[in-house]
Amino acid sequence: MPKIVGWPGTQGQFPRPALFLTGAQSQYVRPEQRETIRALFPKARFAKIPGAGHWLHAEAPGPFIEAVAAFLAS
Repeated sequence: MPKIVGWPGTQGQFPRPALFLTGAQSQYVRPEQRETIRALFPKARFAKIPGAGHWLHAEAPGPFIEAVAAFLAS
């Protein structure tokens, strides 16, 4: 399990905008990981869907679609 949920030893960067969208009830993307994420994704944006857990697309499809659409339009 640690290999599945652990952070890979990734090299390089993705220089384009990237959205890290999580459910507010999920602990999969934690604040202390943001520095590492930003090192790999310098233009990372972070957003949370209130009231949703890990399956935010199923638990809050409307807010999920709105957040993704706003990111893609920007």
